[in-house]
Amino acid sequence: MGETTFEAVGNPTDVAFFKFLQDNEIPIHLNIQEKLANVLATVPFSSSAKFMATAVKTRDFQGEEIVTLYVKGAPEVVVKMCNSKLYNGENAQLNKNEHNEILGIVKTLAQQPLRVITFAFLQMDMASWKNNFERGGNSASEALQSWLFKNSSSLCYIGTFGLKDDLRPKIASVINFARGEGGNNMGVKLVSGDHIETAKRIAE
Repeated sequence: MGETTFEAVGNPTDVAFFKFLQDNEIPIHLNIQEKLANVLATVPFSSSAKFMATAVKTRDFQGEEIVTLYVKGAPEVVVKMCNSKLYNGENAQLNKNEHNEILGIVKTLAQQPLRVITFAFLQMDMASWKNNFERGGNSASEALQSWLFKNSSSLCYIGTFGLKDDLRPKIASVINFARGEGGNNMGVKLVSGDHIETAKRIAE
């Protein structure tokens, strides 16, 4: 990583989003350096919760220190955690009909098939962060995880992305082998953490 160049490596999902930002001329290498130095707490992704979260110390438009909570994960989970949306740069109410509309779009994307991920956020002042997450015996990350489960409809919806994840070259030969090539007859089962419609299309 240099001052003006950054080649994303690692998790394919993260790499895809890094490249998306780079294609839109966002200086992601600078943003990463700034954000990493200001991370206050993280909630790692889990197959049961189906989302992950990161709390970062940032500043508002007036220059005051605030905390921004970023959440990403399965649309059917994250969309239900949102009671507002970004509209013309401001928060606007997200009603039940809009929830259903988003989930309908998610289903269409999943059937293509694309791997679908939803993003949301929440901002709070520094005093609220310290009162809610930096007191008591638990770590800030543990407090954040507990708070998210108790306040699961307070986020602001950012958007939903569909990622194309091509089948790997050897998949066809592996499936054929499992179906009976070489005297085997093991059968094939698909185990997936993706949206059900994505999993169906991948199986097909």
